[in-house]
Amino acid sequence: MSPTEYFLCRWRKSQASFEDSPAVAEDGVIIYSRENPLSFRELLTAPVLIATGCFASFAILDISFRTMFPVYLATPMEMGGLGLDPPVMGTILAAMGISTSVFQLLLFSTLHNRLGGRNLFLTAMSLFFPIAALFPIASRVGQMHGLNNFVWLLIGVQILLSSFANSALSKPSNNLPCLVRVIESCLPCRRLACAC
Repeated sequence: MSPTEYFLCRWRKSQASFEDSPAVAEDGVIIYSRENPLSFRELLTAPVLIATGCFASFAILDISFRTMFPVYLATPMEMGGLGLDPPVMGTILAAMGISTSVFQLLLFSTLHNRLGGRNLFLTAMSLFFPIAALFPIASRVGQMHGLNNFVWLLIGVQILLSSFANSALSKPSNNLPCLVRVIESCLPCRRLACAC
C-alpha cells in the first residue's frame, strides 16, 4: 500500500483475527492473547507514519503562522510589514483568539459532523495557502494606499481563515486532537498491552 492510496481512502482496514483480539475478564481487565508487546518497528506502519506526518506538517504550518503574524504586523511598511503599534497588534491578536474560540464553540461541531475529521483536516490544511498569500498582498496594498479599509479587511480574512484552520486539531466531544484519534486508530491496539 502506498501513502497515496492510504491518503485517498483506498486502503481498507483488515479484519483482526480472533487470536489477536483482546478478551475481557469479569472484573473489566483486558487480557491480550499475545504475550510479548509489539516492537517499535511493528508499530511504524504506513497509516501511523502518514498520520504522524500530517500532524507534524500541520504543527509546523500553525506554529510558523503564529510566529510570523506578530512580526509581520510590527515590521515597518518599507520592509514588507504593516508597521502597526503594539496596542493595535494586541487588539488584532486578541481578536484572533476570540474568533478561534467563537468558531469552535458555534460552528466546529456542525462542520465536523457534516464533513468528517479527514475532510475537515484537509480543508484546514489547504487554508494555509491563502493565509500565506495574504501576507504580501496586504503589505503591497498597504504600501500603495496606506492602511485603508481594504488592508483591514485582508487582515480580518486572514484571522478568520486561521481560526478555521486551527480547528483541525480539536474534537468537540472530548477536546482531544482529531489527528491524535487518527493515530490511535492506526495503531494495532488489539495486540498491544495499552489502554486505547
